[in-house]
Amino acid sequence: EYEAARLLLRKGALVSVRDDLGKVAGYLRVQRPTFAQFEGLAVTGGLDAFDSSMRARQTGVEAVTERDVKTNARAAVSALEEVCYVLGKDKTYEEMVDRMTPPKVAVSGGVREERRDFLAEEEMIIGNVNRFEGARP
Repeated sequence: EYEAARLLLRKGALVSVRDDLGKVAGYLRVQRPTFAQFEGLAVTGGLDAFDSSMRARQTGVEAVTERDVKTNARAAVSALEEVCYVLGKDKTYEEMVDRMTPPKVAVSGGVREERRDFLAEEEMIIGNVNRFEGARP
């Protein structure tokens, strides 16, 4: 049972999860320099701890219990949820900055200046309100 689960992490359908976590950890290290020290290990370490506890159970180490495996599995899932939250928050922030940045308008002589498009801002605000109003039960 543990061997089959470990094979999924190493060579099966879940191998992309391990690879993706490595890529995400690299991305987050760039976005958040402190990520490399503590939080990076929290994400990739959860999956490694889960794998290690399954290996210990597979080889018959009595000090590692089924409860340890389940605890490490929950920690790995929590780490994945945190990554999803952080990446979603970054994306939401980037979209908000894009929406709030005034458009650049070309003027005579090839000089560009920033000019607020109040109509577009109003339409965006109304669109956001309508979107949230429609989401109410």
